[in-house]
Amino acid sequence: MANVYVIEDNFVHRDFLVSEIRAFAALYGVHFLATAVNDIPAFYNQLDENKILDNDISFWISI
Repeated sequence: MANVYVIEDNFVHRDFLVSEIRAFAALYGVHFLATAVNDIPAFYNQLDENKILDNDISFWISI
């Protein structure tokens, strides 16, 4: 199963994006795990142990 990582420093935007992505997945029967990244430095450190796969998606939002 693919992962979708939503990386956004504003928690309101992050939660909205994750809920919209999950609603889209449910509507169209797409199967993936949508994850909100709350701690960006910890996410970077995690990449050393858990690699992002080719079928994973990350949304980097900056406003």
